Amino acid sequence: MRATRRWGSRLAAAMLLGVGASSAGAQINPQRQTFTRVLALAAPAGVTVAATRGGIAIGWQGVINAATYEIQRAPDATSTAAAVGTAPAGALSFLDASRSARGPAWYQVVSVAADGRRAASGRVQLVTAPIERTATLANAATLANTPTLSTATPMASSTLAISAATLAATGPLAAPTGVTVAATRAGIAIRWQGGAGAAAFEILRAPDATSAEAGVGRAAAGSTAFVDATMSAAGPAWYEVVGVAADGRRAASGRVQLPPPPPIPGLLSASPTTVSPGDVVTLTGNNLGGVTSVRLLRSLPGTTITNPAVTAPATAVTATSLRFTVPLTADMRWAREALSATVTTSNGTATLTTPMTLDRQAVITGVERAVVRAGRPITVNGRNLDRVNAGYIGVVAPGTTSNPKMAASGSWQGLSAILYTTADCNRQGGLMLEEYPPELPGVRALGTSIVVPSGTPIQVGCGMTPTGTSVTPSAAAGGTPVVVGGKGFTWITDVVVGSTQVPWQRVSDTELHLTLPVQPSANGTASAPFMVSLLNIVPDGTVAGSITPAPVILLPPTIAGVYPTWGETGMPIDITGHSLGQPAGNYSWLPAVTPIIKINGTQVLEVRSLTPDRLTINPGIGTTSGPITVTTGGGTATSVGTFLAPSGPTVIQSLSAASGRGGDVITVTGQNLVRARGVCFPPFQVNTLGQAFSAKAGDFNAPTSNTTFQVTVPAGAASGAIGFATAPSVTQPQFVVCVANPNPVTFTVTP
Repeated sequence: MRATRRWGSRLAAAMLLGVGASSAGAQINPQRQTFTRVLALAAPAGVTVAATRGGIAIGWQGVINAATYEIQRAPDATSTAAAVGTAPAGALSFLDASRSARGPAWYQVVSVAADGRRAASGRVQLVTAPIERTATLANAATLANTPTLSTATPMASSTLAISAATLAATGPLAAPTGVTVAATRAGIAIRWQGGAGAAAFEILRAPDATSAEAGVGRAAAGSTAFVDATMSAAGPAWYEVVGVAADGRRAASGRVQLPPPPPIPGLLSASPTTVSPGDVVTLTGNNLGGVTSVRLLRSLPGTTITNPAVTAPATAVTATSLRFTVPLTADMRWAREALSATVTTSNGTATLTTPMTLDRQAVITGVERAVVRAGRPITVNGRNLDRVNAGYIGVVAPGTTSNPKMAASGSWQGLSAILYTTADCNRQGGLMLEEYPPELPGVRALGTSIVVPSGTPIQVGCGMTPTGTSVTPSAAAGGTPVVVGGKGFTWITDVVVGSTQVPWQRVSDTELHLTLPVQPSANGTASAPFMVSLLNIVPDGTVAGSITPAPVILLPPTIAGVYPTWGETGMPIDITGHSLGQPAGNYSWLPAVTPIIKINGTQVLEVRSLTPDRLTINPGIGTTSGPITVTTGGGTATSVGTFLAPSGPTVIQSLSAASGRGGDVITVTGQNLVRARGVCFPPFQVNTLGQAFSAKAGDFNAPTSNTTFQVTVPAGAASGAIGFATAPSVTQPQFVVCVANPNPVTFTVTP
């Protein structure tokens, strides 16, 4: 567009200066005011060449009067270039998918006019360095971050005729974009973007997406907003913004709907309908989105008495439901109050048609600890427990010497109460509480108490703390049954070792049988004593019954790795992992744990060093390839891979290629090749230190095969019989010598 305007300015200047008929081929007709000129064809500028994953990307700057572009490629800067493709007018890029990033290549872009004239750019070399993360360009796609040039329409001839009226014409007219419609207090606000070239904007409205539109107003050039004060938020309405050019051309945005107004909320039901302070209530209804709180209006049915309204936060809000918790306020203590729920959104207020009923009946739901040490409190959970003043352990003969009354007190919120056991408490039974009766308006019945059963009574008790004093055996693997001796086991209801519940059986008040749990060994290097808690017995809530000394659980061993993964007699082999064994004397509470190590079923007799996370062994004579196992009192662990053991001399039997040149990769096949560190290509000296050899691929200490490996033929290798590199002996792994192959194998080096 800029290029077109520059030409228009130059041509207009030429007209004002009175260019004659013979000036540069231009002519002026005084009657028609027509200026005709042959435009020169420019060569593309700014040519770039880059390698991408899809091929070679060529980019350039546009030429205004080019009808097409021809992309040419040459192997160097001087050879003849050949066409590799074309791109249409307006294109700024091309992808040569027939050429890789290796090159070599030189590119040039030729602009071709409609009349066949051509203008070539200079050649640009392809840089052959690898380019990572380069996006693949589609042929003739506009390059990223390159401004798009307005392209002149190809002419039927090489002559461009421009009249004075054409010179004064405006540029392209763009339709408004990003149109939004929203209701405001002043009316309907319409906003838009763009609309370049518009002298004004016309705002149209229709009742739906297809009916005829009517104008509701105009906005000046450069405007981006308009308010339709004649339409309410109720609608319906569809709006369209039309850009109008000075010459009458129009460009419409497309219709956008006025969003319908949000609906008014409504409440249908509550669950439960009878509630207590602290209860969670679910309200269902319609259009509840946006509700943040619930207001409860309080009244006493059959009277004119009302109490102050209370507010509760709304949670789990959806369009059709929400939840709230009945507040635990100090004055919500009357029985049979009616609670009417009201919710409010920005669109209105809704009230529950049928009020809920406030329930003040005391209810016991559970206890924090069922059995406590004598003289310690029992915490009771429930609702409406604020009036509790006494309690009993046992439902038979409450208030007698066999079931005496114990003091109790309820919290002001009514969610809990505390029963204080006596110092001589030593019994078990169903929990019962006494409370003052519910308050009524103007009446408080003091001194009168009633018994509150807890439905199916919760069993509670008080007594002595159980104590374990011995475990037989004292150390064992998980899953092993042990015998615990001690006292006070009559009250036990659960046994936990560490953090795991375990099977148990009470034999008597002084003997208990339990099974040790299987513990994970991923993060442990040694077993340790595990605390045994005798739960729900007579601890007071902070101190549990226990067993001292605690049993030791032997963790199962795990093998994390073996290095090297091959070996023979005399070579040290390291095995790493967890709980692999335990030397004597490391811990006073843990006996020595001696592992049994086997390679392919044959026991290893020599263990050079032992820690819980590392073993060093020496394979015995006759060891064969296979898995390694480590067995302790905690279990057996098996290595993941196969340990390779040579069972005879090392022999290279064949090569995958009998000839080749430096850099070739060949595969070596033979027997007991784990000893070989590589191949010795001629020339080399046998059993002499410092000889060059081609190392085998991969880690020498972690081979995956005893019969094959790969090497790369070194530069400078000569033809002849090959050997293999190996250590002089198992006691000298730090040295390497070349050894003649027992089975002569030759390799021929080709040029």
